Amino acid sequence: FNAHAYMGAILFPIGTTVAEYADHHDYFQDLGNEMVVENGYSAIKSSGLYPASGDSDDYMYKDDIGVGMKDTIFAYTPEVGTAFWQPQAEIESTCANMVYSNMVLSHMPHKYLVVNETDPSTIATTSGNFNHEVQRLGLENGVIDVSIEPILNVQTVGNSVSYNINLRETASGTISYTLNPSIQFGDEIKYILKTDNGSWVKKDTIIKTYGAIALQIVEDANNTTNWTGNWSTTNATYVSPSKSFTDSPNGNYNNNSTKTMMYSSDIDLSNASSAMASFYAKWDIEADYDYTQFQVSTDNGNTWIGQCGNYTVPGTNANGSVQPNNEPVYEGTQATWVLEEISLSDYLGQIIKVRFILEADGGVKEDGFYFDDFKIFYNNGSGNQAPVANFTVNSSSICLGDVVSFTDFSNNIPNSWNWNFGDGVTSTDQNPTHIYTSPGTYSVSLVVSNSVGNDSYQYNYIYVHAIPNVTLSSNLSNDTVCLYGDPVNLTVTPSNSNINGAGVSNGSFNPSIAGPGSHTITATYQDSNSCTGTAVINIYVDECLSINSVNADLIKVIPNPNNGSFAIKGLKNGEKYSIYDINGKAIYYGSHHANTPIINPDGIISNGIYYLRVHNEKNFIQVKFIVYK
Repeated sequence: FNAHAYMGAILFPIGTTVAEYADHHDYFQDLGNEMVVENGYSAIKSSGLYPASGDSDDYMYKDDIGVGMKDTIFAYTPEVGTAFWQPQAEIESTCANMVYSNMVLSHMPHKYLVVNETDPSTIATTSGNFNHEVQRLGLENGVIDVSIEPILNVQTVGNSVSYNINLRETASGTISYTLNPSIQFGDEIKYILKTDNGSWVKKDTIIKTYGAIALQIVEDANNTTNWTGNWSTTNATYVSPSKSFTDSPNGNYNNNSTKTMMYSSDIDLSNASSAMASFYAKWDIEADYDYTQFQVSTDNGNTWIGQCGNYTVPGTNANGSVQPNNEPVYEGTQATWVLEEISLSDYLGQIIKVRFILEADGGVKEDGFYFDDFKIFYNNGSGNQAPVANFTVNSSSICLGDVVSFTDFSNNIPNSWNWNFGDGVTSTDQNPTHIYTSPGTYSVSLVVSNSVGNDSYQYNYIYVHAIPNVTLSSNLSNDTVCLYGDPVNLTVTPSNSNINGAGVSNGSFNPSIAGPGSHTITATYQDSNSCTGTAVINIYVDECLSINSVNADLIKVIPNPNNGSFAIKGLKNGEKYSIYDINGKAIYYGSHHANTPIINPDGIISNGIYYLRVHNEKNFIQVKFIVYK
């Protein structure tokens, strides 16, 4: 670290120009993103602050500068705090903000796997899987183990999961569990998620709550019908296809702006016994100055209260910031989607409204805030009533092979779910997914139960459409054609299918346009059910050099053998040639000029066997020659 002040950012190479990127740019970005997860800073390329020649991070990173050159050094510049001379009262908190960043940097040279659990805050079933995601950020290779140690109400857990993955690679894993069979709704579940990196161990204490909260509202950003305000949707990034909500869909947010997006309908928690909101989010917001909040109103939108979440930090109004002081805000950079959860337990017995707000000052403009899969959960009643079954499906008309998602909307706190998908397959998950293996019409049923009773609900119907049959063929006998051979005719059914691939035009394949090597040609067709079929063939384009290799009378190397200096007889002025070694590697390219007939690629050609290759519009000619010095 080359620590500096101030901005609330961690900078990395290259800083010389905006256009130049480090070979390890993506790694710099991933590691930087992890450095800022605790302090809300931004991790950005140094030139994003301002381009600067002589940047010390650039000097340490680049290995082709300096006396005698040097090894690559990965260096960052933290721009800490909110002023060049940080107020005395903020010095300790500013230092504390950088503790985790320094820990990440210290782990970087070793085996280092970042592990995050990915389950919601409530656990609905007494057996299942705890889920996690990992990414390797350590430079040292090796196996890293992830395991679970029970603390409270976790009776058994499955085996640990071992990872030996590439740098920057991500993976997901599961570890099975069974809970205390006498656990009650609302009881706490606690365990340790342990990561053993070999030389050090990280332990995260995970706390969950037992019991399902009924899903009442789902908004997947396909439209803004149920929202009011001046946010919109974008298809640039999303969790569930094919859109997310954002404050600035066409670029960075504006200076000196306030933008809101309110869920139009009231949320009635008058009889609710538990309630929460959840959504996936990512953001890029100027730290310490601009902010986004998720807010609740209990007076029909006259006043609004900012809500704490898993990823909010206290705001500051210092140095002209527009953030509400000490209120929970989203700021800095969260580059990947995270599941945010907001407890609404403070508002039980009330009718509320909810909204998102982004406010910006007149300084730096960033990309803004995105959210997707917005959900409101609440239970009306308690666990001493029989549940009422209900669910929705993401689509009732699908193509064979599509994933169907089922979402439980049952009330009165069920604790078991039994799904029948109508094709002989069942599930006990609360919100399962399913893939049908045959076309047809299927009726799906759900039975939910708790200690008081059970209830069933049936959905008619799921329509599964067949994938259209597409065929693609060529007039080649062995799928091989010479580089300057005739165009290859392609035959496809249905006849109005789209054919794509290098060298493909108007139903034929031109090998001279595609170039040497193997080429994949794909035909696609979409039917009236929006189901898409594909067909693929591979055509190999051969240079066919051996065909005219015998025509040595046309082209000659003089003398042959030679000492590495020679002339070529039979070439036209300007005609191109190339020289290959005995392993087929091209080592020299040139064009023939009558006034310089002697070729002397000294330093490239040593003793051995070589091939001169000459190509024109129709032919390739290859001549073998020997160099002996």
